[in-house]
Amino acid sequence: MSIVQSSGLIEFADAAIKAATLGLPRLFVCLAVLPIFPSRVFPRLLKVGIALGLGAPVSLGVYWKLQSSQAIALPPLVLKECVLGLMLGLMLATPFWAIEAVGALTDNQRGANAGQQVTPFSTAGDSVLGAALLQALLVMLAMSGALAALYGLLLFSFEAWPVLELMPDLRMLAMDVTAQRFGEFLTKALLFAAPMLAIVLLVDMVFSLMGIFAPQLQTYFAAFPIKSLAALLVLIVYLTRLLDHGEDYTRQVIEQETQRMERLLVPAH
Repeated sequence: MSIVQSSGLIEFADAAIKAATLGLPRLFVCLAVLPIFPSRVFPRLLKVGIALGLGAPVSLGVYWKLQSSQAIALPPLVLKECVLGLMLGLMLATPFWAIEAVGALTDNQRGANAGQQVTPFSTAGDSVLGAALLQALLVMLAMSGALAALYGLLLFSFEAWPVLELMPDLRMLAMDVTAQRFGEFLTKALLFAAPMLAIVLLVDMVFSLMGIFAPQLQTYFAAFPIKSLAALLVLIVYLTRLLDHGEDYTRQVIEQETQRMERLLVPAH
């Protein structure tokens, strides 16, 4: 191999490494926040491989842009990409967190996490019901094409906030939108969990009245199996509608974020 060929190969490798360094952080951080690849199902190495595959088109585009760009400072751009990935992940994760919160709230109210409430270090922090609902929602989103729309939104973000621009449009940092999104998340979580919470609270009230007339009855512990049975029966009846609501909420968030990015492409006046 001649010196010229070696030099060209070194330049290609240098540009390819820079392109990967700039093109992948946003997706890596965003996917780390999004619970679409839970650690209990996807090993860490597999998640890295998935992120590399999803980020390949972005890195290729960055590679060609680097050919016509001047010298760039990598650390500030990488930091900016990580911040953008974190913000995207936080915005897009709210539907998944809402569904997980439904399971967590139901488990807490029916007493499934009673031991953890007394001794927080005795059990794992995940809600079993919340994890199951999240898996069901992910399957439904994959079948309906919503996950493909989510990936399309992530790719579109590179057009709205280009990798090589150090300071993106500051309109993306609107705190009112962020606060509104998290307020909406809390509202949706409570509304989605309302049927299960209502039946569990009703059972609690009935057993409380029983405790007044039968003080010797350990109503607190006697209510646990009844609350669990009632909550699970309501969930079985309500599950299809709950997942439909979760899918609609996910598509709503994707559409809102897409419209937000489209507005960023319009120059501010």
